Amino acid sequence: MKRFFSLLLTVAMFFSINTVAYASEVASGDEFVEATPIYVDVETRLMKTSTSPAGALPATTADIEASNNMEDKIVVSANEGLTRAATWTYLSNYLVYNQTTSYNCGPASVQAALKYINGNTPTQAKIAEGCKTTTSGTYLSNMLTYINGQQSANKYVSKYNANSDTMKSCLYSGIVTYNAAPVIGMAFSSNDGWLYSSGGHFMSVYGATSDKSKFALADPWIGYSGSGLNNNSWSYSKSATDIYNAYSSVNIGLMY
Repeated sequence: MKRFFSLLLTVAMFFSINTVAYASEVASGDEFVEATPIYVDVETRLMKTSTSPAGALPATTADIEASNNMEDKIVVSANEGLTRAATWTYLSNYLVYNQTTSYNCGPASVQAALKYINGNTPTQAKIAEGCKTTTSGTYLSNMLTYINGQQSANKYVSKYNANSDTMKSCLYSGIVTYNAAPVIGMAFSSNDGWLYSSGGHFMSVYGATSDKSKFALADPWIGYSGSGLNNNSWSYSKSATDIYNAYSSVNIGLMY
């Protein structure tokens, strides 16, 4: 009898240890799962009066040239997974932070990505300083340099002017292959089904369907005190088509 209970205890400990070990891994399911919102107090730094976020700056020629010279990471083909029923894959227990100024969407997205990778994160103000954020916003290239200097689990690379298949492959692979949140810059309009309009905004991506037709976005603007969107979820899913139209309408870029 003692042997029996000892065996049961060993089995229970095995499953307990494995459950903990994989708590921060990717998770799969048939339905969309929201990210957990984390409110960060709004800063007292100089703010721009704005009813929409405009903190993502278009890439410079030097940014694009540097990106073109980066070593490509292996990505999953955009056509892979099209023949089976689509399921969601997520970065487990992903957190979304509100941006603390009207132009801090970049630092807030980096904060969410770093929290997932490292388990901790600097303050958003410190991240903004590291990303060289100004009241005009942030360049993706500076965010890329900063996040790669803060962690070694995933070496982010950037993509500008990517076609639809490449964008989908990069976002999907960031989540499924590299277990890290991609960050994408977009411009979009409420006339096209978005919650609001923006001429340039960063979001992190924490989920994808296996057929790459939909992605889960963590939106730092929703939780911003001046957004006027307090009753909306800070995360939501969008079709790959909608995301690509927003990504390709302005050359801000993405990193994964």
